[in-house]
Amino acid sequence: MKNSKIKMLCTIAWLLCFAGNFYSCSEKEEHEQIPFILVAKGSLPQYGDYCVYPQISAVFTYEEEWEMFKAAMDRVNKLTDSFSEVEIDFDVYQIITVIDEVRWHSIWSIDIVSIEDRSDKIVATVVTENQSKHISPEIVSQHYHIVKIPVTKKRIEFKHINK
Repeated sequence: MKNSKIKMLCTIAWLLCFAGNFYSCSEKEEHEQIPFILVAKGSLPQYGDYCVYPQISAVFTYEEEWEMFKAAMDRVNKLTDSFSEVEIDFDVYQIITVIDEVRWHSIWSIDIVSIEDRSDKIVATVVTENQSKHISPEIVSQHYHIVKIPVTKKRIEFKHINK
């Protein structure tokens, strides 16, 4: 009788340990948030049916590519005058940039809402959301959001969410 109680207690203890391990493996993994610093955010100018800027999700890690991007942004209007920073120390930071597609008849926003450090990559979550209460035929919008983060050797992926 005593042995059967001990066996039963051992079996229950083993099942609880197994269930505890299974539960901890199935929990959602926590990811460290990477703080980011705003470089620029706004709406790009549009000229009729002519789209000046392509839709992009990009990471700039070198001064040369950043300079080329800034020159493209300044091609029509001097947009970089509104940037909070234009000189970036690429030994310390890298740039994450998103430019939305051209949106007709309504106003949209694009926001980098979080940047997570995962075990094998960095994930930048980008939310695009319709801000208009009504449709207007004369509205054309194309928004952008540019931030800087500390340099990382991990690859950066973009997770886009449309609301």
